[in-house]
Amino acid sequence: MACHSGCEGPVLHPAGSNLNWLKLMTMATSNEVIPDFSDLVLLPEDLELTKQMNELGLPLSFHTTKERNQKRKMVLTDLNLLDEALGLHNQKDKPWPLCGRFVLVEDCVDTSGAFVLHHILKRSLTSHPSSSLIFLALSHPFSHYDRILRKLGCNLAAPRDNGRFSFIDMLMLQCPDEGKPNHAGLAAIFEKIERVISTLHPDNKKFVTVMIDDISLLEVAANGSSNDVLDFLHYCHTLTSEYGFAFVALDHKDIYLNEERPALILEVKFLADILVNAEPLATGLAKDVHGQLMVLNKDTQHQHGISSIKIHNFHFKIKENSVEYFFPGTITMS
Repeated sequence: MACHSGCEGPVLHPAGSNLNWLKLMTMATSNEVIPDFSDLVLLPEDLELTKQMNELGLPLSFHTTKERNQKRKMVLTDLNLLDEALGLHNQKDKPWPLCGRFVLVEDCVDTSGAFVLHHILKRSLTSHPSSSLIFLALSHPFSHYDRILRKLGCNLAAPRDNGRFSFIDMLMLQCPDEGKPNHAGLAAIFEKIERVISTLHPDNKKFVTVMIDDISLLEVAANGSSNDVLDFLHYCHTLTSEYGFAFVALDHKDIYLNEERPALILEVKFLADILVNAEPLATGLAKDVHGQLMVLNKDTQHQHGISSIKIHNFHFKIKENSVEYFFPGTITMS
């Protein structure tokens, strides 16, 4: 066909010229091999369309919102934001990166942070064949955690039978009479932890994690003495420096209104190397988002005597057999 200027050569048919032009430009911005269009003559309406799109700042190739969300979801599926915030995403240099560190998980009545404990519990037992965990249970029995971890793909019975998982059940702990201190009670609990450590196989002492599922119930065991609880936590914290163990504990920050409570919280936060804060959404309840996590990680690598602090903020959704983590605005509300 002849073009409007009188030259000869193939031209794009008017009926589909715009679409063909967009397809050509899309190929030019991709990795596809572009065929030889040296003898191609474009119609004036094609050039006019390109000019109008440039003036409006519109791209010459399009991706629908659905396509963008699908690609974004594929990327986030392979990325565990909690692992990245805790420093567990790269275990090449250190099989269990939490060794020698204290992780404090804080939650509230509206948003439970127990799923963070479950995640660390699973990761600690699967990080290395020689890893072991000592679990001080004040809130739930073994069957409760075994049921949850089975849903996450981890069987607690196997590491318990081979000595890698020690479950210290404190649910039947005898509390003292009202008004009497319980120094001996908390000291006896720490002695139990030390006895378990002494019975561990030498191969299982390389990567040890000590976990407490509810600090607030320690106050009940101490008959409300925050000082005794703080002393106990200090003893547990020494395990991180003396043996290089990891220490993980969960606390409820909003269930006490007494004046001593804030002092205990501030002291424990000061000791923590990593603070994980589980909170509800500021905008209220949502079907597809169950809450938000703020992870404050004090970097152990010091430069010029100054330690860096990394802060991670992201949302989460608790499912039947997993927990999904994502940045705000990166999922489509159903």
